[in-house]
Amino acid sequence: MYNFVFWFFYKFFEWRKRFKSIFVAASIVGVTIIVHLVLVYSIIRNITGLKIQPFQGSYGSRKYVLMGIALVFFFFIYLVYYKANAKEILKKYQGNRFSNLKNVFLIIVILILPLVIVLLLNSSPVGASVPLVP
Repeated sequence: MYNFVFWFFYKFFEWRKRFKSIFVAASIVGVTIIVHLVLVYSIIRNITGLKIQPFQGSYGSRKYVLMGIALVFFFFIYLVYYKANAKEILKKYQGNRFSNLKNVFLIIVILILPLVIVLLLNSSPVGASVPLVP
């Protein structure tokens, strides 16, 4: 699934911006994995009420914790999708068009639908007042 996302966005940016960037496609795979992890976390939190400590607290403390996690995560993703693996993935999907309806639908299901579900799970109920300042 993530190899498909890598291939789709690699070919998209190759077509749209006329450049071949392994890093951009690998970063989008990283964002996709993060969206899926946040979806699992949101489902568990809504069912059990469990909250993970690094995601709580002040903005300043969360910023540094999450920035470190994100940098290590994106470095790992880049290593996984570096040149050798990228060539294998591109070879596997060689001859396929990225812009056909089936591929666009799969990207919507893989990336957009989980993001919408996360937003719905984390939004406050209709009519509930949410304070602007904690």
